[in-house]
Order: sequence, then C-alpha cells, then structure tokens
Amino acid sequence: MKTDNQFACSQNSLDDLRQQVADLTKVVAKLADKINDSDADKIQAQCSELAEQIDQAAISPTERINDLEVERIIIRDQDGTRRLVLHNNQRCPGIKLDGKVIHEEGGRDAAGMIFFTDEGWECGSLIFEGKKSEKDGRSATGTIMFDQYRQDQSVGMMYYDANGKRHSGLFVWDQPQQGMDEIGDEFSDYHKMSDGPEREVLKEKLISEDKFMHRQRVFVGRNYECEAMVKLNDNAGNTRARLVAEADGEAYLEFLNEFGEVTHRYPS
Repeated sequence: MKTDNQFACSQNSLDDLRQQVADLTKVVAKLADKINDSDADKIQAQCSELAEQIDQAAISPTERINDLEVERIIIRDQDGTRRLVLHNNQRCPGIKLDGKVIHEEGGRDAAGMIFFTDEGWECGSLIFEGKKSEKDGRSATGTIMFDQYRQDQSVGMMYYDANGKRHSGLFVWDQPQQGMDEIGDEFSDYHKMSDGPEREVLKEKLISEDKFMHRQRVFVGRNYECEAMVKLNDNAGNTRARLVAEADGEAYLEFLNEFGEVTHRYPS
C-alpha cells in the first residue's frame, strides 16, 4: 500500500526530467568533437524532441475520459496530502490520527465526498444514502457538514426520512475547543450509559470540562411532527426558546427554563 510520502509530485517530476534532458544536451555538446557530426545532430534532435514533449505534458497534463467507473477517487495536493475523497457505500475512508481510530474504514454505509485539512483531519462532507428493506421499510439521508477544526460538525444541513417520518433543516452545534483525539473516552462512556442520575452527573462534568460534544444550539427546519420550527438551545443543549408553526396553522413562541418547562408562551 502506498503511503503519502510515496506519492510523487507530478510537476516536480516534469521539472526533473526537463533538467535531465538539459544536462544530457550539454554532455552531447561537449562530446561533439569525439563523435561524428551526424550522430551528434541526431542525439541533439532527439533531446530537443523529448524536451518539447515534456513541455507539452506540463501544459496539458489532463486527458479527457468519457466514462470513468471506480469505487473511490482520492484527490491529493502535490506533496501527497489527502484533501478530498469521493467514495461509494463500502469505501468511505477511515481516519486514524496519532494512533487513535476516529472513523473505521467503510463504517458509514453511505456514498459521498469527504474533505480533509492539511493535517489529515476530516473538515467537511457531503453524504447521501437511501434504501428500502422488508424489515425496516424505507430510509433516506442527505447531509452537508462543515466541521470545527480537529472536531466534529459545527454547521450542517440534513434530511432524514424513516418510513415517511421526515426531519430536515439547518443545524448549529457547539463542540469542545479540544480536538477529538484529546477528549478521551468519557464522552463515549456517556452515550453508553442508561438514563439516570449517574449519566446526568457525567454530563455536567463533561460540560464543565468542555468535553461534551454535539451540543445542538440552533435548529431551523421541519421536525418529525410536521412542524416548522426555530429552536434555540443553551450551552448544555437545553431548549430555551422555540418558534413553531404547526401543520394545522397554529403558531406560537415559547420560552423554557433549564428543565424544559415552559415559562412564557405567546399567544398565551
């Protein structure tokens, strides 16, 4: 398997070839008095032709292809840094940094595009999937995500459909200032715990230490109850204000306390 360091820079390769041809031409010129003129002229002509071909390759490095069928395409910088991956359902790229697996290879079961930073961190994505099964019925997802540096998504637009129950809109999340690789396993442990006092204590601890990920702050869209909604949450992810237009036409504005209790409603 090739590593990033093994991906040669095409432009540098062309420059190297150009320099080698120039050096060869100089050698032929120095040896002109030791070989017959006809051979020297032929060698110099071949050098000139090769130099012209190299220049042409530098000017037109692309080739038109009518159809290209692949499972994955990787776009890299000239130094080999991976910047963009287009993939099918099975070939979603994995992410492993500093020895820690962030995402397993092929673990998303969706086709799309993944963007990466200079250091190899995922920084955004465009993902789509849709399927139907006898067991689960139909499902569909479409997302475009913008990730915080060395973290998960900060802003995104998403569409979900589970057997006709649809949820779509614009989302804004708060993520910790620390990178995903620096947070440790406590956040994963939190998601594995059942609801209860211990889980709430761990949540408060993670929030106080700025380790609680995916705190939704803003939602603008349509929820599963067919309501158009603007929802504003506090730093802990608790909804504190929401503007709702229900499917039957009723509309209202509510303010809530940290326990989710409505304190004010307009119209009352």
